[in-house]
Amino acid sequence: MYNSIYTVRRCDMNYAIVFVTGYLVCCINSAYLIARAKGFDIRTVGSKNPGTSNAFITLGPAWGVLVGAIDILKTAAVVYFAGRIFADTSYIMAVAATGCLVGNVFPATLRFRGGKGFAAFMGVVLAYNWIVFLACVAIVAAATLITDHMVVGTFIVIGSFPIVVLFLTNEWITFFAILACSILIFCRHSENIRRLKDGTEIGLRGCGKNRVSTHPEDEQSNRYL
Repeated sequence: MYNSIYTVRRCDMNYAIVFVTGYLVCCINSAYLIARAKGFDIRTVGSKNPGTSNAFITLGPAWGVLVGAIDILKTAAVVYFAGRIFADTSYIMAVAATGCLVGNVFPATLRFRGGKGFAAFMGVVLAYNWIVFLACVAIVAAATLITDHMVVGTFIVIGSFPIVVLFLTNEWITFFAILACSILIFCRHSENIRRLKDGTEIGLRGCGKNRVSTHPEDEQSNRYL
């Protein structure tokens, strides 16, 4: 009896550790920090979202790739090592993934107004299976090139990966945890859906036109982005 109680308490502590770790790591918003270092607040320009797609639009493709890579890799590291360090704790990777997504979307460091979670979600995919990750990257790239909108590929990936992760793990709790993350990301993209319908969504080909200049003489024009 005492052994079972100890096991339950240890699992609870492991869940708390990985959830809080994932949350805190993903509270560090790379898009916001890079934009601040370049002299502006990314939350006031472009789509006003401190995430990868807005980094592409306002900072340029190179910085956008860097922001996406940082968000993907830090999430993947947390989820992957949670699964290795606490390998004897069921569903530990799903708990870590949830903590990362919540930290990315609701960071305490930005008054709980963070990104939309897709780059972090891709980090979760990478932690589970790198081959599936590469397939998802190809899907997002193809959808973006065809439609000019990264959000189209986003919806394809978040809609399909919960089923894929169920196939990979055969764990229904993991399936529902990843599905909840997918729903959260979908809800966070409600404005993108509205702009797509209105035809006002900024496309990838608009990155150069909407890039924020950091030169003082161009400060006035930045206000209209």
